[in-house]
Amino acid sequence: MSAQVAYLGTSTADWVGELSSSDPLQRRLGAYALGEIGPAATEAVSDLAAALQDPVGFVRVCGRALRQCYFRRSPGVKVAADPKPRSVSRA
Repeated sequence: MSAQVAYLGTSTADWVGELSSSDPLQRRLGAYALGEIGPAATEAVSDLAAALQDPVGFVRVCGRALRQCYFRRSPGVKVAADPKPRSVSRA
């Protein structure tokens, strides 16, 4: 029997479900939680990739979650590039 992976007592599958919520805050929370679960949430990769196209900017930051969950490329899954690359300047 394998242990079910959860974050804050909620299963990976339930967090994936939050990605399709009508509430953008719930979608963002789902993406964050999946990122916290990390590589054990590989079942969420396709849903997180789709969330990169979310019309709400703070939901699209789920790209971080996608990078944490998607530690190796799987056939048939395309990962979009970050639409707004950031530069870091150091003093």
